[in-house]
Amino acid sequence: MLFPPGIPISKRIFDLVATTLGLLLISPILLILAALVALFLGTPVIFCQERPGYKGRPFFIHKFRTMTDARDADGNLLPDAFRLTSLGRVLRALSLDELPELFDVLRGEMSLVGPRPLLMRYLDRVTNRLARELCQTISTGRIASRNSKLRRASTGRICPQPGAVSPICC
Repeated sequence: MLFPPGIPISKRIFDLVATTLGLLLISPILLILAALVALFLGTPVIFCQERPGYKGRPFFIHKFRTMTDARDADGNLLPDAFRLTSLGRVLRALSLDELPELFDVLRGEMSLVGPRPLLMRYLDRVTNRLARELCQTISTGRIASRNSKLRRASTGRICPQPGAVSPICC
């Protein structure tokens, strides 16, 4: 959606301009990375995963694949540590696996500035109070680092480490 409802027009225009320019500049890198993933991991090149977007509305986030689909004898996926490839480690370490997310920004599903979408399974664990506090953190200009880790509080809720943000903003 070009201008999603509820998103400030100025923020959306910034996202569109910055993302379009960014994609034009890095398109050769995207093509090379796509070719490398296809060569070393096969197809599909892009990994899609459902994440909560604005006000918890689900969308599909897109990233370059970094793992194989290796399974055990029972057909269950092996643990991530066994499926992550050497190329995948490099892509993740340099955050290059996340470059396709720029297309999600272009489509209006994400923004360049704001909360990083958590996994859907964590959505019900984020309390309204925590979401408000995290949204206040965003509005003060402190943005989460790309690799913010979650830790479990004694209450059983998922609590972000300092600087992490929630997918639910009021």
